[in-house]
Amino acid sequence: MTFAKASQKTDNDHAFRAMAAYARWMEDGSDEARRELAILRLMGLFDRPATADCLAALLAAPAIPGLTEPLTGLPEEDWNCSLESLVTAKLLSVSPETVSVPACAFPLPASLDAHPLIREYFAERLKSSPLAPREEPGAVATEKTLDESKRHAAAEPSAHLAERDGYSAWREAHRRLYEHLCTSTQEGDQPTLEGLQPLYQAVAHGCQAGLQQEAYMKVYWQRLTRKQEYYSVKKLGAFGSDLGAVACFFEQPWSRCFAQLNDDAQAGLLSQTAFYLRALGRLTEALEPMRAGLENYIRQKRWQESAVTASNLSELELTLGEVAGAVGDAEQSVTYADRSGDAFERMGERTTHADALHQAGRRAEAEARFREAEQMQAERQPA
Repeated sequence: MTFAKASQKTDNDHAFRAMAAYARWMEDGSDEARRELAILRLMGLFDRPATADCLAALLAAPAIPGLTEPLTGLPEEDWNCSLESLVTAKLLSVSPETVSVPACAFPLPASLDAHPLIREYFAERLKSSPLAPREEPGAVATEKTLDESKRHAAAEPSAHLAERDGYSAWREAHRRLYEHLCTSTQEGDQPTLEGLQPLYQAVAHGCQAGLQQEAYMKVYWQRLTRKQEYYSVKKLGAFGSDLGAVACFFEQPWSRCFAQLNDDAQAGLLSQTAFYLRALGRLTEALEPMRAGLENYIRQKRWQESAVTASNLSELELTLGEVAGAVGDAEQSVTYADRSGDAFERMGERTTHADALHQAGRRAEAEARFREAEQMQAERQPA
């Protein structure tokens, strides 16, 4: 359940309505109030405390139109005053430690954080908000102000940024965070799970920026799992962290990936998700991505992968006591294995089918399948 739904259930949405009223007051208030509102909007980009390096990436020039214009180039005194006001209002918590970040002219707090309700509120508003006018951040964009932005687009980088097709402050901010975390993380040859955390965070920001395919290939597949090495799970046992990462690529967990991902990426994600769920003991949940992955492989006519997935699905169904389904999927695995022409899979899937038939009490059919598998194995033995 999201915090928004929790708010609706517990207090008739009072928390969100109170924040909406407070935000409207800040939008119509002084420059200081708008700065405070911009800081709270930044909190909506994170699902954890915002670290100094990430804040510096967001505050760097050029400003992100509709988001960081009140903050970019802000003097240290005004920045600290805004933070103090938000802390006094109990809307923000600020780390007492400061960090010097090369991209920022003055030290930043080691981290900023806000209540999850506040983060979720401003995340939802930032996702759906139109581009704010350049000359007065926080006000409602009008035809006049947007025309004015167009006239200055060639002269100012931030205005040019705002005129890109499909631009939104939400995506641009997440893109900055994604690129910052990708370039600043030096995980080395034998990274620890802690050392990989910025890359897990980069995956989430990349997906929010609409860069799902790139985030999958360049970060998750190449740097976290290290392709077929599966470093994060085989060396570090990070099943939970990897499941959290792959969840970012799903539009509808656990059955539909984002359309921006190509067929190969979607097939890999569905297979990996099912594997992680099984490893974490979430067996019933693993059925959905496994079935979706099977459909994906069949659609692509990737028969060997179809055979393996159908076989795994049959074994999982047997574990859950779904014997009839296990028999049907095991029989299909034999069909796909035969289409693949792979001798090992043809033998292995007959064994899987035999085991399912045996569990269903169809012993004669099971024996026949076992004999087929044994015959195939004998034919593979050198004379």
